Amino acid sequence: MNIVLFHRDEFEPGTAHELRLPVHDARTKHILEVLRREPHETFRAGVVNGELGHAEIVRREEAMLRLRFHPESDAPDSYPVAVLLGHPRPIQLQRILRDLAAIGVGNVVVTHTELGERSYFQSNIWVGNGVERSLVEGAAQGGNPRLPVVVREHNLKRAIDRIEMLEPRPSTRVVFDLCENAARVAELSDFTPPVVFAVGSERGWSAGERALLARAGYRSARCGLRVLRTETAAVAAAALVLSRLGIM
Repeated sequence: MNIVLFHRDEFEPGTAHELRLPVHDARTKHILEVLRREPHETFRAGVVNGELGHAEIVRREEAMLRLRFHPESDAPDSYPVAVLLGHPRPIQLQRILRDLAAIGVGNVVVTHTELGERSYFQSNIWVGNGVERSLVEGAAQGGNPRLPVVVREHNLKRAIDRIEMLEPRPSTRVVFDLCENAARVAELSDFTPPVVFAVGSERGWSAGERALLARAGYRSARCGLRVLRTETAAVAAAALVLSRLGIM
């Protein structure tokens, strides 16, 4: 946790950015046991999708830690990169969303694929705040409270259409695949932001999905010559795209 993040609705009404964290909250344990902060000392903090700044321990109570947040600037924007992701196993999806949030992508569209398991799409991760917990964990690691916007679609056609609705609309479209005509990312011409890249689920893309992506303007690229897990491929692909954009 490289920055402690708060939600705006945690601030007490009528106060200037004051809040109380229960002693059992993971953030409280991090502040006291990892950062070893005492009353009136400060640490880096931010508001989810809001400001960056620092927080001060006002006082330590028996069951609560009273804090005051001091905003300093708006959080930097996410990078102009979207991800079209074939739905992997739920535990993998949690890790992928965490890592993509840490890296700083702007949007993630998760879709059921023809070779994917329907049960994954119906996972409990989509119930309650399971997705947001993974994103917040990644943002805290990355040191920026800006979260990716994450949605899911029932099939690839709808996912592609959702990507095309983004503002601004993607200029570069890439699908990572181990097909014969896949090129190295460095070999792709006209690589300008915003970029969307697609990574399939564990069994990859079907022939029909490859054709659909090609018709939508997605060019084939590869993450090396080895078969990777979806969670590894998604992060490797993000690194390759950000490197090509001169960000990483």
